[in-house]
Amino acid sequence: METISFDHLTGRSENHLEKLGRHLMHPLVVKAWREMQSKALEDEGIELKLVSSFRNFERQQIIWNEKVSGKRKILNDEDMEVDISELDEENIAAAILRFSALPGASRHHWGTDIDVYDAKIKTKEEVQLTVEESLNEFSILNKWLDSHMEEFGFYRPYSQDLGGVSQEPWHLSYFPVSNLYFEQYTFDVFKENIQRSQINLKDFILSDLRNIFEKYVINIEIR
Repeated sequence: METISFDHLTGRSENHLEKLGRHLMHPLVVKAWREMQSKALEDEGIELKLVSSFRNFERQQIIWNEKVSGKRKILNDEDMEVDISELDEENIAAAILRFSALPGASRHHWGTDIDVYDAKIKTKEEVQLTVEESLNEFSILNKWLDSHMEEFGFYRPYSQDLGGVSQEPWHLSYFPVSNLYFEQYTFDVFKENIQRSQINLKDFILSDLRNIFEKYVINIEIR
């Protein structure tokens, strides 16, 4: 099996990816994505588009640090804003990790995972990426994906709430490649990644590293 580099596993390099408009994706994912787009349009008139694809380490670090510092909103399961001024470090981290990965630990770093929507229903700027939106407003898309996404190699790693990351019906992963990354994203890779980062709550994260890894990084649905 091909060894995947630390920089590719943690989003510190994008030289293995292919450009698709404003997005970057693994070359094998681009082909499957285009085929799935065509089939969705042919079957149901679904205009399958990307909200996000590859996200690099630096971008994920900005998101994380802004959430910890209060510059960016943190929402709970009811889509209500969390007041972090009343929380200790453990609960701040838990609130963020429910919906946002640690820098270097996001599946979006691999170029294999995408967030999708139906542009026939909403513009990209209008999309909220909530469970309610996916199951109701994007119900036709959601049902079509249930029936057809595996034909193109995609599946949902967060199809259910397993007690770590929230359910994310919009998040698709290209299994033939993402599973190779997942198998090589070990606890040692995760540990080195955090040690090399400049993230808020770093001391707490390091003190609870094994628990966070098991609850929020590898606690996913396997196809």
